[in-house]
Parts: sequence; structure tokens; C-alpha cells
Amino acid sequence: MVGSVTAWVSAIASAATAVGVLLAYAAIRSAKRASLADHYFELMNHLQSGAMSVMDVRRILLEHWDATGTPVSLAGDRAELLVAAGVVSSSFSTAGRVVALGYVPLGPFLDEYDPLIVRMHEILRPYLEGRRADRQDPSYHASFSRLAEWASWWRVWTTRPRWWRALEIRRPWRRVGLLR
Repeated sequence: MVGSVTAWVSAIASAATAVGVLLAYAAIRSAKRASLADHYFELMNHLQSGAMSVMDVRRILLEHWDATGTPVSLAGDRAELLVAAGVVSSSFSTAGRVVALGYVPLGPFLDEYDPLIVRMHEILRPYLEGRRADRQDPSYHASFSRLAEWASWWRVWTTRPRWWRALEIRRPWRRVGLLR
């Protein structure tokens, strides 16, 4: 009788430990999700506001593109455009770093921003190449360029049927570690 009581107590203690571990795991996952959401909203806030509004300088670049159809380059463009190009490049480079480090989930971010990232990178490609050549630094705003690659790939990825995506070997979330 005593042996069965200790077996019952041991079983109850084991079950309580297992339940405690599961509850702790659920709490950790919930906290991580809340943290990711906080990081996501902070990044959105960064991309949409600031001392010199990133949205305003993006608008300057888009108006230039719509009016002239030419990308921004270091040669011959106005100082206002070059400042706008620097602010947008820095903002998206920071966003690329934050996404690559896993602080913000890649999917929701690219769902929201992929057309804008690709278009801005297209407009700023000569500017970025010129700055990289001037500085002799091929990694100058490399996070922005990689983010643009992911965004263009994400566009293709999300428009394919689900059965095709299941067979696809290359997946965008496997490429995120390249910036670390």
C-alpha cells in the first residue's frame, strides 16, 4: 500500500512538472510574439516618421522618378535629391538589418513594403553604386540591396500557387541569415 502511494505521488509530481514546463513554454512564446510585434511597430514607426520624415523624402524621390523617369545618381542631381537618397537608403538599410537579425518577421514586413522597397532600390541603384565606388566600400548599404533582393523574390513567391511554393527549394526565410 505504501509503495502505491509513493508511486501516485511521484506520478502526480511528474505530471505537475510537465504542466509547469508547458505553461512556461507557452509564456515564453507569448512574450516572444509580443516582442516581435513591438519590434515590427517600432520599425514601421521609424520608416514613417522622424525629424526629416522618411515618407516626405520618399515622396521627393518618387516625384523625381515620375517627372523624369531617371534614377538618382551622384552626377548632376540636386542636393535635395542626394539628401533624400541618403535618408531613404539609411532607413531601408536599417530595416534590412533589423529584419535580418530576426527582430521583425520577414513575411509581414515584406507583405507591406515589398513594392516600395523594390521601387526605391531601382530609383537609387546608381546612387548606391556611386557611393560604394567613392567610399571603396562594397558593403555600403548592402542591407538595403539585400532587402530589395528579398522583396523582389517575395513578390514572385507570394504570387505562385501554394503547391508550387511547397516544391520550391529556395525560400526567402532561409536567405535571411546572409546579413548576420
